[in-house]
Amino acid sequence: MQANNYGFNVGANPCANGECDPLSQCMYDMREEGAAEYGSAAYGPGGTLINSYSTFNVKTEFMSMPDYSSLWGLRTTITQGENEIVMQKDCRGYIEDLDMAIEGNMQMVFSTWDNKISNAIDIEND
Repeated sequence: MQANNYGFNVGANPCANGECDPLSQCMYDMREEGAAEYGSAAYGPGGTLINSYSTFNVKTEFMSMPDYSSLWGLRTTITQGENEIVMQKDCRGYIEDLDMAIEGNMQMVFSTWDNKISNAIDIEND
């Protein structure tokens, strides 16, 4: 997941044989797919569904076949009060390498960053 007050996207990056795909082929972007489905003002400051200046909840699920034999998709649900945005992507043929990892070897990584030029300038001047 990558998000800020103006954008939200989610994607899976599987790794096979020690090689990880840096650019996901299983990605849902609110500014593209979300705008088409919910409208361009659905998410963001004062959003019609999710106001990013207020608290909201995020739930991400990996979807599998009914017998749990293989993963096929990714779903993220954002809720705020009674409002909901569901971002779902069918990733058959791409995320199968996550099948074994989801059984106990997968790790979550959380980080924060910003790309403000003023911060880069401040760092260089220190």
